[in-house]
Amino acid sequence: MAVICNFSKPSEGELKEIQALEKELGKTLMAFACPERKLAGDLSEDQLKKIQDLEKKLGVVLMAFG
Repeated sequence: MAVICNFSKPSEGELKEIQALEKELGKTLMAFACPERKLAGDLSEDQLKKIQDLEKKLGVVLMAFG
């Protein structure tokens, strides 16, 4: 299953909140909007590590749904 995410279009207030966090962290943030899906929040440490390892290997960000 592929989930297509797009850049979000934050409101002016949301954009200010994002920019404030960017300033605090010293990092650039990107906001995405994805179709409604239930994120898998019940991953074991081993499962999470496997996802992170594959992300690092492929140079991508993976999201688990379930």
